[in-house]
Amino acid sequence: MVKVFIFLNILITSLLSNSLYKTVGDYLDINPLLLKTFSFIETSESDYAMNIQSKTKKILKLLDKYSSSYKYSYLKDKEKYIISVNVNDKQKAEEFYDNFIIFIKSNPKEIITYDLGRMQINNRNIKRLKLDEKKYYLDKGLNIFFAGVIFNDCKRIFKGSLSKTIECYHYGTDESKFTYIYFDKFYSQFLKVANYEQK
Repeated sequence: MVKVFIFLNILITSLLSNSLYKTVGDYLDINPLLLKTFSFIETSESDYAMNIQSKTKKILKLLDKYSSSYKYSYLKDKEKYIISVNVNDKQKAEEFYDNFIIFIKSNPKEIITYDLGRMQINNRNIKRLKLDEKKYYLDKGLNIFFAGVIFNDCKRIFKGSLSKTIECYHYGTDESKFTYIYFDKFYSQFLKVANYEQK
């Protein structure tokens, strides 16, 4: 599996966004419009987006320190804070990521989980395969590829059921978390993407 990731890294990093969806889709046998739709729903195709779940607002001090480099917003959801960060520039994204990791190491119980890049790949999925997290955040080609791998895993687990596969991509494999709100949102966005691509 790791060899495949290295191979695809070389193959797709120099391609344009639409070509990336097609390249990854062709390689993993996924309709590229599905991948593009995930990207629109998750981040509106923002390459260096990050979504952070934190126990407190302590992370906001770090964000305020570098707020000239990116935009962020947050909301409180029950016992956690959900912080959305959007960085427009790769160099600034790398700087933010490095500072974020320093923050995590200094505050090991503060961050619950976080999602990376335009496809919002969860850090736990990357760590499970012992891959270079920073690389999968900063390289949009690898980020899209990883999303395709997750999609295919979900498709295999749920025996091809499209609605369950879409829900699994967002919520994970625990079917009790499925509300089908994400699927409805996905379906609506997919029709818009497909309509735009046909023009």
